[in-house]
Amino acid sequence: MDWEQLTIIAQIVTGIATLAVAVFLASQLSQQHRDSQKDIVMRIQDRADTYRVEMFKDPKLATLWNRGQSSYSTLSDEEKEQFGWLCLGLTTIWMNMSEYIDEVGIETETIFKNMLEGEGMRARLADEKGMRPVLPAKFVAYLDEISGEMGRPLP
Repeated sequence: MDWEQLTIIAQIVTGIATLAVAVFLASQLSQQHRDSQKDIVMRIQDRADTYRVEMFKDPKLATLWNRGQSSYSTLSDEEKEQFGWLCLGLTTIWMNMSEYIDEVGIETETIFKNMLEGEGMRARLADEKGMRPVLPAKFVAYLDEISGEMGRPLP
């Protein structure tokens, strides 16, 4: 073999080695991405759990939540405002979770349907001064669609 043939073989071997390293690094990046997605989901889930536990630890908040969901129209203006903040907190958590639905297999549409069953959540979403202007328009449209599919359009 002459020098030129050895050079060509060396270039081919180098190219194959470079390709192997690139494939390995790509697989590592993909795994890191999946791991970080799962970590994000776990953090959001932890936040949701903490939020619900803290809300229901306080009997006044738990009562306010239950009254707001079942008979929103009976709440005072101050209670409606407080209820609205509870709704926004939960909705924001689940909106964030829905971004990662493929990673965890949580059926967020079912969660949103459960939330929209309550009179209060629908009222807060329908209110132009409530949650509607705070949440992303695309997400609000999604909730409107779900509510309509349930046969419970927003008031």
